[in-house]
Amino acid sequence: MHSHQRASRDNGLPEEIAHALEHDPAFRVHTMDATGWIDPYTAQVVPTPFGMQEVAKTHLIRTRPWLKLQAKPLKELLYVRWLNYLRDNIEFVPALRVFRNGLWLNPYNGQWVSGIQLDNHQVTKRVADDLAKILAACPEAQTGRMLEKWQIETLTAQGPARSAAPEVQEMVRASGRVARAKTDFHSIRQGFLKMLHRPPRMQGHQLVVHFEPHAQISRDFYDFIDLGGGKLLLVVGDFTGIGPGAALMAGTALQVLRKIAPGHKDLVELLSNLNDELRIDLLHGCSIAIFAILLDTATNRLSCLSAGHQPALLVRPRRDNTLTRIRTPGASLGALTGPDFRKTLVPLNLQLEPGDILLIHSNGLAHAANAHDPDAGRWSVMGQCVANIKRPCAELVARVVEETKRSSDKLPDDITVLALRIKDESWLLESKE
Repeated sequence: MHSHQRASRDNGLPEEIAHALEHDPAFRVHTMDATGWIDPYTAQVVPTPFGMQEVAKTHLIRTRPWLKLQAKPLKELLYVRWLNYLRDNIEFVPALRVFRNGLWLNPYNGQWVSGIQLDNHQVTKRVADDLAKILAACPEAQTGRMLEKWQIETLTAQGPARSAAPEVQEMVRASGRVARAKTDFHSIRQGFLKMLHRPPRMQGHQLVVHFEPHAQISRDFYDFIDLGGGKLLLVVGDFTGIGPGAALMAGTALQVLRKIAPGHKDLVELLSNLNDELRIDLLHGCSIAIFAILLDTATNRLSCLSAGHQPALLVRPRRDNTLTRIRTPGASLGALTGPDFRKTLVPLNLQLEPGDILLIHSNGLAHAANAHDPDAGRWSVMGQCVANIKRPCAELVARVVEETKRSSDKLPDDITVLALRIKDESWLLESKE
């Protein structure tokens, strides 16, 4: 081993490489669906369906590529990333196949690019190679976020401004893989839905969930995890990010959370470790907002943390202060690293009483109430909670969602609502009279 590459004490990697895995973008290039890591020495795609860091370390220690090879530059690795994505997806993503008069419309920045020639009106491997080089050098493309559909349609209709040739649009036809692709997305969606648990039945407590996905693959998730000793973890997550692979992160977050949660009884430690596990795998510009609750089912005392998530609502029909917004400081997962992220987390302790309802909802509910002003949408949700405060918990949730959606022609985002009620049968009977 070269003298300047000392072995790290904890994992057998040279210290420089261990550091690069944490901080060098060239060592953290993922496939666009976020299920693979690209080896910076060989450009080999290494499957990482449940997180990159440990898999990458194990792979590098086993193969030791630094002994014979130099790490490739970031631009070359991004080219590999895009080439793999285009070869697998260009046939069934229409926005990638807009050609006109020898120009190609880049759907990530709206520019018409010259020098791209189709082969007999078909996208061949050569064409995909040319497009991969363009996208690897395009800053806007690295987020995986395409322009809005209406923007692409407008640009397509207008055509390239400098084109003097007759307007003959070529939308390259996809093959029969379209049907297979739709089936694949359907399978992914069904697999994710199967991961979501039904609310557990509990003595003295009621849990209600309303989950209404808008996207083909949901970016919202929720979970209930029994930590033993009368401790129950409740989580609602809202993934922010658009583009290939972004939607798959909700399932990954659930898997990682379920893996590490049983070893924790402290929310700060749990979310800090979850951030460490997920941060490396998040695409640029993506983050996860989480509201987490750790409930002591024997005493009804809870600790809660909001990591970039909007406030929860505490509904108390038997109190003068019938509605309270529950918020805590905290950055979204993926926004900061290690100690910096931990410092932002300040948990809040609450004592719940019989009849109390704690309601957590994702941004989608506020957006459904007012797509142009989410703050106004949140106030609308609060108003619906007060208007339905005497209804049973499940009915309250259903009415809040139903009334909120009345102001929206279509859902702009996934909607998730999780409600926890401390049972008080005498109050329920009283409220019905």
